[in-house]
Amino acid sequence: AAVEKRRRKEAAYLNEQQSEQLLLQRGWSEETDKRGARLLAGSYGNEQELLTFLADGCLDMKLSLLEALTEKDLYDCKAELLQEAYDEALRFEAACPQELFIPYLMNPRIGREVLKPWRKALPQQFTDEEKAKFLADPTTIGEWIRHHIIHQPKQEHPDLLPTPLAALQIGRGNQRSQDSLFVAICRSLGIPSRLAPDDQRPQFWNREIAAFVDAMPKQEGQLLNFLLESEETEPWIYSQNWSLARLE
Repeated sequence: AAVEKRRRKEAAYLNEQQSEQLLLQRGWSEETDKRGARLLAGSYGNEQELLTFLADGCLDMKLSLLEALTEKDLYDCKAELLQEAYDEALRFEAACPQELFIPYLMNPRIGREVLKPWRKALPQQFTDEEKAKFLADPTTIGEWIRHHIIHQPKQEHPDLLPTPLAALQIGRGNQRSQDSLFVAICRSLGIPSRLAPDDQRPQFWNREIAAFVDAMPKQEGQLLNFLLESEETEPWIYSQNWSLARLE
């Protein structure tokens, strides 16, 4: 019975052709129609949430935001979360390089955390003085997190990541949670930020040198270089097809 129920549910999903026909009825252009159709077809039953989000505002920008999400996000995300990310980021658009605005400032997805709204609430957790300090020197965000968010390995499951807002409110989080919190605070204050593609370390956009820099200054120590080789053509993506761990 459960298998049959799932089959009926999957049969109701819109395919790309059905999605195109639906969007054409809304008066979309051919280009936006094809972009939207691919997204709706990839949402596997979550198309109503996406359509609600796309109902007003800048259609091209909203489509670009959806295209920046992961495949799983398309069938998990809620219109409310997407709209908050869109609305709260717009006020920073003029001051942000165009190529960074959607992927590293508006985007609600940071790493592997559960997607929940945090954009509006995070800045409210800090005083105006603290926010001014963070904006003047984003590395102070990392210092603040290090002093206020406690990591308790014996009491935390390494694969269970609280949302950035939850980590801040409960004052707990492992290193991955703290890194995601850094990126979230940066983005909520209008600072483009990301987890580095190679090893997921938190970084922010330094306008003076026009480059992403590490959230925390490099510490003195031994430097280890290693080379990943494979006969496959797919790129190496940290935590998907390779990772590092410390044996204690």
